[in-house]
Amino acid sequence: MQMDDEQIQSLEAKITTLLELSEQMFEENEQLRSERQQWREERDLLLEKNNQARLRIQSMIDRLQHLDDHTQKPD
Repeated sequence: MQMDDEQIQSLEAKITTLLELSEQMFEENEQLRSERQQWREERDLLLEKNNQARLRIQSMIDRLQHLDDHTQKPD
């Protein structure tokens, strides 16, 4: 079974298209990996900020409770 020139050209075009799509998908995958890493870093930063804010608020609450304990007059 022998392929004629038209079939060979068609096959070459399909292979070229597949190679181009493969390269495009590779580049998109790399971009998505980069974006995922950036989102993870941002998430970690936000979690740390959230934790710091929680600790500061808890500290303020503790100080207010301590102040309240010391300002209450005994009955």
